Amino acid sequence: MFRNGRIRRQARDRGQSRLVTGVRVCCVHPGAVWTPSWANSGFTGEKMMPAEDIARAILNVYRLSRRTVVEEIILRPQAGDL
Repeated sequence: MFRNGRIRRQARDRGQSRLVTGVRVCCVHPGAVWTPSWANSGFTGEKMMPAEDIARAILNVYRLSRRTVVEEIILRPQAGDL
């Protein structure tokens, strides 16, 4: 599914160190997100996720208790990938 499995493995390895350090690691995989960089691309934001939704998901993970670890978040637009 994801081409860069190395990043996922590194995140998972770093996540294992949480047992010692207490640092939680979450790998976030967003699909198409509407940002100003898409402005002249010919695409409209109708099929893309708003950046605020991605930020909200990350913030919600951060707000969980220290006893909970979310290791991975996969977010995709409701209308499907571009």
